[in-house]
Amino acid sequence: MEIWQAQARVRPFLAPTPLRQSLALSEQFDAEIFLKLENWQPTGSFKVRGAFNLLAQLTSAESARGLVAASAGNHGSAVGYAARHLRLPNAHIFVPTTTPRAKVAKMKRYGVNVREVGATYDDAHRAADEYQRAHNATFVHAYDDARTVAGAGTTALEILEQLPTVDVVLIPVGGGA
Repeated sequence: MEIWQAQARVRPFLAPTPLRQSLALSEQFDAEIFLKLENWQPTGSFKVRGAFNLLAQLTSAESARGLVAASAGNHGSAVGYAARHLRLPNAHIFVPTTTPRAKVAKMKRYGVNVREVGATYDDAHRAADEYQRAHNATFVHAYDDARTVAGAGTTALEILEQLPTVDVVLIPVGGGA
């Protein structure tokens, strides 16, 4: 139920991404293999689905306290993009100093306050936690929040709409999200 509700929240802002057959993979594995092109999202990643779903559910009091997140890049862009479209100001994204310059620049274009802290994601996450406690900001978690997960789950609903006869869906997992 939560994923269908998330789809209703996300769809006004994000068009469905293409599902395309990969001829090379289909030949290699002797099966019909399709790829869900989440890299076609406005931010280049599926993470924008979860950010939109979470931010769209915030109360006015939660959004008024400001937003804070930790990211290695994609989640920060997702939060920035969604916050901009939902007109939620005052987003602070903590990233490691090793974050690629292109990802930092993209976040800044979306209007977020990017804070580069430490060499690792864990360093940035600790700094975001400290900021959240000190400023009572609303934490926008990249993966450890049911609202974020439901938003990401809208990808599966699109696959079922686009290819109702699908037998198996393989989902790569990595980076904690």
